[in-house]
Amino acid sequence: MRTALCVLVAALVLLLSYSTSQADESYAGLVAKKAAILEDLHKRISSSLVTVAQDKAFGEYFVEQDPARRAALKQRIDEISLKTQEKFRVEEMCLIGANGAEISRIVGSVVAYDLAPDETGAVFFAPGFAQPNRQVFVSPPYVSPDAPKWVVGYATPIIVDGVTQAVLHFEHGLDVFQRLLGAQPLPGGNYMQAITDNGRVVFDSRHEIAVDKRGESESPADYFETFSLGGITLAELHGRYGDGTAGAGAIEQDGLRWEFAYRQVGTWTLIVAGSRPSS
Repeated sequence: MRTALCVLVAALVLLLSYSTSQADESYAGLVAKKAAILEDLHKRISSSLVTVAQDKAFGEYFVEQDPARRAALKQRIDEISLKTQEKFRVEEMCLIGANGAEISRIVGSVVAYDLAPDETGAVFFAPGFAQPNRQVFVSPPYVSPDAPKWVVGYATPIIVDGVTQAVLHFEHGLDVFQRLLGAQPLPGGNYMQAITDNGRVVFDSRHEIAVDKRGESESPADYFETFSLGGITLAELHGRYGDGTAGAGAIEQDGLRWEFAYRQVGTWTLIVAGSRPSS
């Protein structure tokens, strides 16, 4: 009798361990699928920007000395930007010289002529300017003054004869990423969040997060909640579970057990989680 009971207890422990392992794998599998979707979007957007930047009009503009020819090249760059907007639905696209002055800009489907004299303070400018040839900097979310909404910026350098002459940049609305991440609902009442590196939740599958600018505020704190799961912060999550780029685990607090898996994609952390009463 005692032997049979011991065998039964051992089997239950093994089953519980197996179920927990399966749950961890399930969360890890779900977050991996969402991460792959986001990574693919970044790759496709970056590839499109690099492809556009290879048009010879960009290089010729910076070596041309004849004013008339230079003006014609500027018009060609405007046309390239308009075609890019039509194809990829970018919010804003611009070419910015080494001194920070805009050379060309389109907003929506319109060429802008009130060009900014100094964009050196833009979050994408210095990192984009520092990229190697055919590489792209992907920015954290920020408020675009042209959209106006929260966007993600992409920037790649224009290098002529080994010298970086400008940065080519365009923006996609944060809502583009929200729609993509929320396109396929998660099973079993689980939910997913996307969190920026400063701990702000920019996507939550349980409710809509507005991205349009409100008033004059550009502070993330006025738009996005601070991430917390079972009472721990994003930094604590990275430090305690996994290697900081991916991990899984469970947290118990206030009678609830939170099971989760996370994965980092660029400057964002994606997390899939679910909760149930503690046993």
